[in-house]
Amino acid sequence: MKPYLLIVVCFLTGCGVRSVRLPEWQAIDGSHADGTVTLAYEQNFRSRLIPRIGQDNEVAKTRCRVWGYNSAEAFGGSTRSCVATPARANAKVPCLIWRFEKRYQCTNHVSDKVQHTPVQYTPMQQQPIQNNITIELSPTNVPQVKTKQTK
Repeated sequence: MKPYLLIVVCFLTGCGVRSVRLPEWQAIDGSHADGTVTLAYEQNFRSRLIPRIGQDNEVAKTRCRVWGYNSAEAFGGSTRSCVATPARANAKVPCLIWRFEKRYQCTNHVSDKVQHTPVQYTPMQQQPIQNNITIELSPTNVPQVKTKQTK
């Protein structure tokens, strides 16, 4: 009898536990040409949960890297807008579901690169420039005009 009681108690205790799911930022809009990404998450009016700190930056950087950029920077804070209002005009809450949005700018800063090793150059050496363009530096050559004398 005791084993059955233990099983029933364990089962009923498990039913009372609620799993809490944090909201997650998701990319909802963006422009590859402009290098911008818009993220959003929605929240019920009863919920006071916020997404994991830093998760928005991870999502924005991932999207920007897919487009060939190195990183992403937030334009500023997030904006909140109501996406579902109560059906009754005299409801106690002004909004049932809030949407939070945040915009990011994709960047290609040199400091965003994972590994950066300084390169030392000597004069007269070719120096690589960003985008695989090479410029050869040399002293200025003054053209010398030679004239032939005819006899």
